[in-house]
Amino acid sequence: METDFAGAKTKYDSAVNVIKVLLVKIIKEEQVNSYINEIVKTINILTEQLMLSNDLLELETQEYPAEDYIPRHLVNVCILSLAIGIQLKFNRQELQLLGVASIFYDVSLIFIKDIILQPKKLSEEEQAIVREHVLKSAEIVSSLGEPYNKIKEIIQQHHERIDGKGYPSGLKNEAISIHARIIGLTDTYEAMTHFRAHLKGRLPHQVIREIVSTLKQSFDAEILKAFFSKISFYPIGSFGKLNTGEVAKVISSNPESPLRPIVLVMVDMFGNYISEPEKLDLSKKNSVYIIDSVEGLP
Repeated sequence: METDFAGAKTKYDSAVNVIKVLLVKIIKEEQVNSYINEIVKTINILTEQLMLSNDLLELETQEYPAEDYIPRHLVNVCILSLAIGIQLKFNRQELQLLGVASIFYDVSLIFIKDIILQPKKLSEEEQAIVREHVLKSAEIVSSLGEPYNKIKEIIQQHHERIDGKGYPSGLKNEAISIHARIIGLTDTYEAMTHFRAHLKGRLPHQVIREIVSTLKQSFDAEILKAFFSKISFYPIGSFGKLNTGEVAKVISSNPESPLRPIVLVMVDMFGNYISEPEKLDLSKKNSVYIIDSVEGLP
C-alpha cells in the first residue's frame, strides 16, 4: 500500500506530465481550451492533497533536471500559490482560478527555452525578449473564454509589484489582482530556490531571508504572512543543524514561530544515523534550535 508521501509524489509527477502535454500543444499552436478540463482536474487533485498534508510542499523543494525546468517550475508555482490561497481561506472557485492562472502565467517560456536555459547571464536584449513572455502567455489563454477571462489580467500583472517597481504598467498595491500578487511572490521564490543553467539555486531559508530583508516592500504583507505560515524559514523537507550538533529534517511549520518548526532528529551529535528518529517541536523546546540549514543528510 502506498504511503501518503508516495501518493503525493504520484500526484505531483502526474501534474508534471499533464503540463508537459499542455506545453506540446502550445508549441504546436493547438487550441488549449479542449485541454482545460484536464488542467482543472489536476488543480483540484493538488488542492485536495494540500488540504490533507504538506507532502507536496516537500516535493516542491526538490531539485530537477534543466530540461524539466518549465513544467516543474509551473507545477511548483501552482502548488505554492494554492497553499497560500488555502491559508487565506479562498473558496473553491477562487482556488481554481488561482491554480489555472499559476499554470498558464509562464507557459510561453516554452518558446524561449533556449534563451532562459543558456549557461550565461542574459544580455539586455535577451532580457527584453524574456519580458515579452507576459503578453504571449496572456494571448495563449485568450481562447479559454468564460469563466477564465480574469486569467489574462492575472498573467499581465504577475510581474507588477506593490511598490510600483514592477512591469509592464508599474501598478501599485490593490491595483494588482490578489491572484497576481500571490503568483508574483511564488514565482520569485521558486525561481530563486532552483537551479538554472547560469544560476545555482539557493537554499530556501536563504531566499526567504532575502525576501524579508531586501524584497519585502515588493510583496503584499498579508500574502507574505500566509506564505511564511506555510513555508517557514526552514521549509518542509529541508534539513537543519541543531545547536546540539544533531541534524534534523523539517516535517512541519509552526505559523506562530516560523524559526521553530517541528523536526525529525535523524543524525546524532557524533554523526551517526538514528535508527528511530525523534520528533521534536522546537517551539516547545527553547533550549534547542536550528543554527544553520544543510543541503542534506551527511
